[in-house]
Amino acid sequence: MKKKVGIIVGLVSLCVAYWLISPLFIDKVVNEEFSIAVSDELPVNTEDTVDDTPIVMNLEDQLSSEIMKEFENEMNEIDQEVEMNEPANGTGYLVSKGTFEDVAHHGSGSVSLYGTEGDGPGTLRIEDLDVLNGPDLRVLLSKKTNVRSSDDLGEYIELGKLKGNKGNQNYEFSALEHGLDFKSVIIYCKPFGVVFNSANLN
Repeated sequence: MKKKVGIIVGLVSLCVAYWLISPLFIDKVVNEEFSIAVSDELPVNTEDTVDDTPIVMNLEDQLSSEIMKEFENEMNEIDQEVEMNEPANGTGYLVSKGTFEDVAHHGSGSVSLYGTEGDGPGTLRIEDLDVLNGPDLRVLLSKKTNVRSSDDLGEYIELGKLKGNKGNQNYEFSALEHGLDFKSVIIYCKPFGVVFNSANLN
């Protein structure tokens, strides 16, 4: 009986060891496209200039003008309905960016944080990522800089599991709920509480 228990314990230990160690020797490449059309500047409201030059219209021109205005109003309403049904990540703007630095392990790659017009989601874009793989790696956004350990995380949100330790990938989050004032991106090994890599956002 004791022998059987020992065998079972040994097998479980081997399985756990394999789960913890095997990712270190396995690369997962992910290459996602970036679908956000980035504008150079934040959207601003502009006032239309009005020409004070008097315009003389006859009755026929006035009727045509009123019909055209009604048509334009109808088209604008349709456009607004279409925009509401379109994905929120259609158009955005760059908020901040940075590059990964070594912490517990060597790694490289660039990170960019994007906001979208209106109440759309925020998006973290990671490009040219090349970091060591590990067990249950997570992507975090922290409101602190120079994160070197779990004690340095401060206020943060988790964007999910790292999709791959190499390549390009996107992570969305509720900008309306969490804001966009994050200061760093962290690749974090959740089982051991270890920061693999971090990138300050500037």
